[in-house]
Amino acid sequence: MQSDQQQFLQPYITVLPPEVIKISPKISKGENYKGLPYLVLDYPRYFEKDNHFAVRSMFWWGNFFSSTLHLSGIYKKKYTSAIEASFTQLQENDFFICVKR
Repeated sequence: MQSDQQQFLQPYITVLPPEVIKISPKISKGENYKGLPYLVLDYPRYFEKDNHFAVRSMFWWGNFFSSTLHLSGIYKKKYTSAIEASFTQLQENDFFICVKR
């Protein structure tokens, strides 16, 4: 999945902030999320004190795959209007939207 994600993002490298692509993907795993193992891939990713940009893909054994876009600080300000403009399209395609303020 890591190499597929990197390949998928190749056409968008000029559109994404350069710092989020420079950092290598990170895979984390655990043995017990509500009793079952899981894997997490963060890529692209960039975590600074108040500025976060990450796409987090999670596989929770026997339950689901999920992808989450984490934005805060300058990235949240930059992309909020584009996400809001796409809200209806995202809902129509079964995306779940959660905003933490």
